[in-house]
Amino acid sequence: MVGGFQAAHGRKLLQAGQRGDLEQQFSAVGSGLLSSFRTSATVGVIWRMGRNLPANFIPDYAGSSSAIALPGSFSGAKSAWSVFIGLGAEYIAYSYLEDNSGPYRFSEGPLLGQIGLGGTWQWDNLQAALILRATTGEEQRNQDNFSFGTLSFSWVL
Repeated sequence: MVGGFQAAHGRKLLQAGQRGDLEQQFSAVGSGLLSSFRTSATVGVIWRMGRNLPANFIPDYAGSSSAIALPGSFSGAKSAWSVFIGLGAEYIAYSYLEDNSGPYRFSEGPLLGQIGLGGTWQWDNLQAALILRATTGEEQRNQDNFSFGTLSFSWVL
């Protein structure tokens, strides 16, 4: 049985530009996961630029949540766009896979680096987001980076 708790917090450190004009934001985020499968802590920073930025300043949902259209992810304007880049680090204090690998010799590194970049485009009640992410390799014997992308479409009813 797997169960646990997760908490995340973010804060805008810098907001520049006026609504409707070119805006920029610089934010810091942190999260912690305590579960019977994995226990970890993550910290990161995000820089975002665009027009009519939405209230939700964490655009990299692939790294922070499984739900793309979170509250506040749509701007109140008729159209909006943004581009962003995020950098982070994750410390893994406990991994069920490493502790129970037995004869498979799975050795997980405790520190991972992360990068995410992407963009969003909103027109009326439709939003498209493309996010590309890469992390350093978790498994110590195979140091290949893990990369993936997410393309999402959200629609406000």
